[in-house]
Amino acid sequence: MKGKAIAFSGIDGVGKTLYSKILAYHIMRKGLRVRTVWVKSLHTLAYILYVFLKKIGVSEQIVNPNNLVVEHFSNPVIRRLGRIWVFIEVLSITPWLVIISVYRLLGYTVVLDRYLYDFLVVVGIRIARPLWFAKSIIGRVLYSYSAKTKTIVLDAPLKTVLERRRNVEYTLSELLAQKALYKVLARMSKAPIVLTNKTVEKTVEEVLRIVDLTHD
Repeated sequence: MKGKAIAFSGIDGVGKTLYSKILAYHIMRKGLRVRTVWVKSLHTLAYILYVFLKKIGVSEQIVNPNNLVVEHFSNPVIRRLGRIWVFIEVLSITPWLVIISVYRLLGYTVVLDRYLYDFLVVVGIRIARPLWFAKSIIGRVLYSYSAKTKTIVLDAPLKTVLERRRNVEYTLSELLAQKALYKVLARMSKAPIVLTNKTVEKTVEEVLRIVDLTHD
């Protein structure tokens, strides 16, 4: 029997990794086989090219909202490449999409710590074209593909996020743009949004209600 895929998406600092691990634990307690997979951007080929650009002196640092100087994980070359960089990023995540499908065919429940919503949002920030996916065939295909997966969008007030991730690698405007984009994607796909600025126990209860493991 084909396994399910359950994805956690949202800006850095909302708790995707934490709740992915907790959900995987609850799934294992049900006696089901589970795998946790991380899918975002700067995978494999894109990461290698990014590191190469950095080694030849093409890199960028910013002052984040916590007034810390951090690596930006974008640069003028990436922004200039635009659609070409998107293509490189898509090639880089494709093997992971295949791996996820194989796990599911083998009967594993796959918990995704970041997935295609995160890819669409972060790539848009990286190339400085936040709505690229709405104007691109590849972007629309990836969105349609992601809609087949149960996705939970995690959110928290910006103040909470910045306390959790002091070294966040985005500017204030980029973080605000990401929060808005996640809400748009959630609204488009009717994905639930879970606020994580309450206790972990209460957040877990809400996540488990949404996932509903009782029917597995």
